[in-house]
Amino acid sequence: MKRLANSQAGFSMIELMIVVALTALGLVTLLKMQAQTLQAVGSSRTIAEAANLGNHLLESLKLEAVEWSMDGTLMIAQTARFPHLSQAGSPNPGSGSGWLRTMLPDTTEKLVGPLGNDALLDTGLLTQFPWDRNRRFCVQYRLTWLLADWLMRADVRVLWVRDNSRVGLYDECPDDMENDPANVGFVSIGGAIMRNMFIK
Repeated sequence: MKRLANSQAGFSMIELMIVVALTALGLVTLLKMQAQTLQAVGSSRTIAEAANLGNHLLESLKLEAVEWSMDGTLMIAQTARFPHLSQAGSPNPGSGSGWLRTMLPDTTEKLVGPLGNDALLDTGLLTQFPWDRNRRFCVQYRLTWLLADWLMRADVRVLWVRDNSRVGLYDECPDDMENDPANVGFVSIGGAIMRNMFIK
C-alpha cells in the first residue's frame, strides 16, 4: 500500500521528460513562426517600396510629357529637355526603346534606394534624403510608340535581389536579371504617356 502512495505522489521521470520535450517543441515552433512572420513583413515592405519607386518613375515620365507639345521627331531630338522620353526612338507605331536603365548612380554599383536617384526631378528630395540609403533596387523602363507623334506606352520595372541570395549577385543591374526568379524579385508597372495637346 505504501508503494502505491509514493508512485501517485509526484511525476515520474518519463512524464517529466515528455513535458519538457513538448514544451521545447512548442517553443521551437513558435520561434520558427516568428521568423517566418518577420521575413514576410520584410518582403511586403520591399514590394511596397519597389511599387512606390516604379510609380515615382512613371509619374516623372508623365511630368516630363507635360512639356511635349511638338511632333515626336522634334521631341526625341531634344535630349536635354526630354531626358527620358527622347529615348523612345523613331515615332512609328510599335517601335520603341527596349529596356533602359535609369536613376543610375556614378558608382560601379547601379543599385538605388527606395527614393530613387533622378538628379533632374528629385533634386529637392535628394537634399533631404540621401539616395544611397538602403540601396537594393534596379530601375528600368521601356517606351513603345502606340500612335505616332501622340501616344506611347511606358513600362517600368523595379528589380531587387532576394534576401536569401548571394550578396553582390546583381550589383550592376544587368538587363536580363529578371530571368532569375529564384534570386530576383520584381514589380512591373505600365502606363500611357501622351503628348500635351493643350499647349502649342
